[in-house]
Amino acid sequence: QTSDLLQLAFGTSQEEWPFLSVPDKTFARPPVRLLHEVAIALIHSRACLDWEMPDDFFTYQTMTREHKAEFFDELIKRTNGAWENKGGSPSGLAVQITSADMLGGKKCEETNRLVQMLAYLCIGLSDKKMGGLADAAPQWVTNWTLEYFTKEQGWQWYK
Repeated sequence: QTSDLLQLAFGTSQEEWPFLSVPDKTFARPPVRLLHEVAIALIHSRACLDWEMPDDFFTYQTMTREHKAEFFDELIKRTNGAWENKGGSPSGLAVQITSADMLGGKKCEETNRLVQMLAYLCIGLSDKKMGGLADAAPQWVTNWTLEYFTKEQGWQWYK
């Protein structure tokens, strides 16, 4: 799902965004450098967050561990704030992760959710209107109907 959302957010230009060609399984436990690259691209190139980043956040190789922690702390804070501003409930939607978790490769599900939330912000959500596919909060099916087709009887509702 993370890979698919990134494809929507960036289009299909894998030459411009090489991280779009990584296998889906990479996001099961994404490398920190990949997370940084994706976040920078979403924020800087796709303007999904209102954030004027300091220049020392742009180049991963030159960042100290403290700079990395500061970057991810700010990323988490700003992403949660952006979702709250879009009408999401701060308690039910906020990513429950720290920069230490991200740098240590822990809570990968929450890390993926953070990237998904950034991609959703990039794709565009209408203010104060959450729900459906635009909602990254956990959702449950409470009612459904099924229609099926057979050659003999055509389309019928499942009972």
